[in-house]
Amino acid sequence: MKYEQGTHKSWLESCPVNDCNFKPHLKSASDEELQELINKLPEHGNKTKLKVLQAELRKRLKENADK
Repeated sequence: MKYEQGTHKSWLESCPVNDCNFKPHLKSASDEELQELINKLPEHGNKTKLKVLQAELRKRLKENADK
């Protein structure tokens, strides 16, 4: 799965979680982009990345529910 280069989805897909570029793109990506990545990334080789994406999405949903 390849996304248009330079997009948040492209960065999040290809960048390791511990790379300094991952977190800014994680914070800037939309909920829909995060959900799409969660649905399309294979679990093999992406367990940590999937956990981070899911945690960010849960955090956002909780924050929105609290408002």
